[in-house]
Amino acid sequence: MQIKNLLEWQYDNIPVHRIEHMQRTAIVAEELATIHDLNAEKAYLAGLMHDIAKDKSDDDLLKISMQHNLINHQEEKDAPHLLHGQVGSYILANSLHFTDKDILFTISWHTTGHYNYKDWAWATFLADKLEPQKIEENNALKPILSTAKNSLVDAVKEFIIWRLKQREDMNKIIHPMSAEILKKI
Repeated sequence: MQIKNLLEWQYDNIPVHRIEHMQRTAIVAEELATIHDLNAEKAYLAGLMHDIAKDKSDDDLLKISMQHNLINHQEEKDAPHLLHGQVGSYILANSLHFTDKDILFTISWHTTGHYNYKDWAWATFLADKLEPQKIEENNALKPILSTAKNSLVDAVKEFIIWRLKQREDMNKIIHPMSAEILKKI
């Protein structure tokens, strides 16, 4: 799949505000990967594609996920928006014929991260949460971006701990992968 084809598909299928978020994420992912001498191209591409299914309804995400065996945890059934990464990866592989397994895995798990991520994938994970507009909306993320420039692993831990507290305070579903990551990275 060529980037030109992806961009054409995006503009036909995804709201402009989402495309702009993915572009900002791609730029930050590339910057973080470059700082840490990691695969900046893969980090950029994963960022550019990570939210292609984000605007699907919960019903559509659940239906597609159940049809194609994409559900890994009960929490994903309970909060189907968590499935947009898996569905996006499925669409990329099966409709857009994208074949890079590492990027597809990164996209599948970009919402929660995964303890089996390649080192560059953490740059994409963090970039999704720390792109400029998200930092503008929540200043509490700014120190995490600063940490990410020194250590991706430390920033991932800092972000997950922050997110867990935030979700607990709001009494929202917590994906079990968060605890697994904290134990294993």
